Amino acid sequence: MICRLRQTFAKYRTSAVTQGNVMLAPPPSVKGMTVLDRNAFQRKISFPSLLVPVEAIKQCKKLLKSKLPSLNMKTVINPPDGSKGYKMFLLDPDKTFLEDEMKILESHGVVNKVCYHDIEIGYDHYRVRDIMDAIIPKDPSSVEGSASPAGFSTIGHIVHLNLREHQLPFKKIIGQVFLDKVVNARTVVHKIQNIDNEYRNLEMEVLAGEDNFITRVVEYNRIFEFDFSKVFWNPRLSTEHHRITGIISKKEIVFDVCAGVGPFAIPLARKGCRVFANDLNLASVKWLEHNATLNKTKMKISNLDGRAFIQNELKKFLMNKQASTTDKVHILMNLPGIAVEFLDAFPNLLPFQESLPSVVVHVYLFCQKDDQDEIKSRIRKHLGHPLPLDATIHHVRNVAPNKDQYCISFVVSHEVLCGSRHDEGPERKKLREE
Repeated sequence: MICRLRQTFAKYRTSAVTQGNVMLAPPPSVKGMTVLDRNAFQRKISFPSLLVPVEAIKQCKKLLKSKLPSLNMKTVINPPDGSKGYKMFLLDPDKTFLEDEMKILESHGVVNKVCYHDIEIGYDHYRVRDIMDAIIPKDPSSVEGSASPAGFSTIGHIVHLNLREHQLPFKKIIGQVFLDKVVNARTVVHKIQNIDNEYRNLEMEVLAGEDNFITRVVEYNRIFEFDFSKVFWNPRLSTEHHRITGIISKKEIVFDVCAGVGPFAIPLARKGCRVFANDLNLASVKWLEHNATLNKTKMKISNLDGRAFIQNELKKFLMNKQASTTDKVHILMNLPGIAVEFLDAFPNLLPFQESLPSVVVHVYLFCQKDDQDEIKSRIRKHLGHPLPLDATIHHVRNVAPNKDQYCISFVVSHEVLCGSRHDEGPERKKLREE
């Protein structure tokens, strides 16, 4: 049987090379298509197959899993000839069997004959990547193996793409394919500029579907609604939102400097923290208020520059002793492009005080992968003090080649916040005496 299996598969692959059918890719004729013609993907494939006894399906399924076609189709079917007690496994014609694998199949009573089963496949059977690779010519300047968009995000009913230059002539067809293939998608957009404005919202173009940016996202059982064209939201940060929510204890105090629509503030308020949330973008503030109501949470919301929020709201809170010395106050600074610059608001923020609650900063920034020296240097530059030895540097995500996002958490010392008793100018001395 082993010899016959090997010979049969070798014969089939030799034949398939001649016919151009070894790969299960769409027909070559779709290459360069700019108007989607779904019928052009139709083709007939003669799949090699094996009959497996019903009682051995469980044992053989694991072995055969890697040999099945990677198409949206049933790969285990009833034998067309009505053979009772067997199931037919359709196999990828470009896969091979090792000697040991053939022995295992034989031991489970697999019929020692490779059958062929013709199936008409088409557009519905292919994945997004298969279709994109078939249509879009590869970028000659790229070493990547795929011509397909590198990735996409789903934000409620919105599919968000970042298209590269060579993909732009095919943007409408790309949009239509994603609209067809992504479950619950109703709008497909792509970013037409980098996030370089102060509100971190995107300028986008609708590629396919509805011109509707107001969407609804559920993240760890919290509901968020917002206009994606006017605020920032990144679904790849959901794990980080959950991590921070987990390390901040119930009843602790949180100042969310760049709160956006509430991915940190809402779950922390739901947990029982006392939350002060801020954002410079009025649209974010509007949706933050909406989401606070939607999730039945309470918090104080401000519309200030991040540095001003620290210098006013946080300072007022600490000076009025609204927290005991046993409390912990967390400062979230999730604006990785510039948040590190806000650290200059902490040195000498307060007049001298004997005791303060613990103030913990969680600041986000971008830098080169694993370059902790750069991280420490930038924090020292803006804080005016070295990063404490017990600080944690947490890798959040990869953003681009050689660009990662980190969260640095550390306690801001009493010395940084207040200086020393003798380190005070006339204005600070007057405030203390009052």
